[in-house]
Amino acid sequence: MRATTLLCLVTLVAACKSSTAPGNSGPYACEGQALPTTAPSTITVSGTVADFSSSGVAGARVDAFKTGTAGSIDSATTDAQGHFALTVPTGGVPLDGFIKASKTGYLDTYAYPSAPLPASTSITLTVITSSQLNTFASLAGATPIAGNGSLAIRPVDCTEAVATGATVSTSPPATPYPDGNGNFFEFNLAPGSVTVSAKYQSHTFRSHPVVAFADAVTITIIAPGPVSPPE
Repeated sequence: MRATTLLCLVTLVAACKSSTAPGNSGPYACEGQALPTTAPSTITVSGTVADFSSSGVAGARVDAFKTGTAGSIDSATTDAQGHFALTVPTGGVPLDGFIKASKTGYLDTYAYPSAPLPASTSITLTVITSSQLNTFASLAGATPIAGNGSLAIRPVDCTEAVATGATVSTSPPATPYPDGNGNFFEFNLAPGSVTVSAKYQSHTFRSHPVVAFADAVTITIIAPGPVSPPE
């Protein structure tokens, strides 16, 4: 099994919506642009929870959280195909938050967008078991320790294509493990806030915070600026 397999298992997929920020073109046209400041009063976050074999996971709980709010702002249970849909209030501004997928037998998975969501979006969350995590970590020379978290980061350009060749850094500092295909993984992170950053040649991506959760996987993408449709 190759480490690149983790890309297919633990990643935030932007619904393969390969398009750039409005009114722009090119892989780095959105770099440094201001993020949207308004949003509809409610948006929909929909998608699929899948397992190792890419089969939909039925009966998984999916929760949407707003940053700084303890309770979920909407929740759903996946259907027989693993599909879900959440309707979340925004207050008229882009939603700063994250999604959590959970089911007995799998590690909890938390998904963070690269920026607050200004519109409805679709994602795929792939959940893995602790045994599968151990296998993936061993490829990076790591052994997961109970109580620590794991992080998967995918740098993308403004078209949402994987930014192969980018470098990733985090704060607090850790050693990202590259899979050779433009993706990075970190294991045994202390629970708490982690800021992710990336660079590619002269391009600086927009940093943003995520949270590493104990005995769970946190996934995120990182982009040079606002992508549209949002991931």
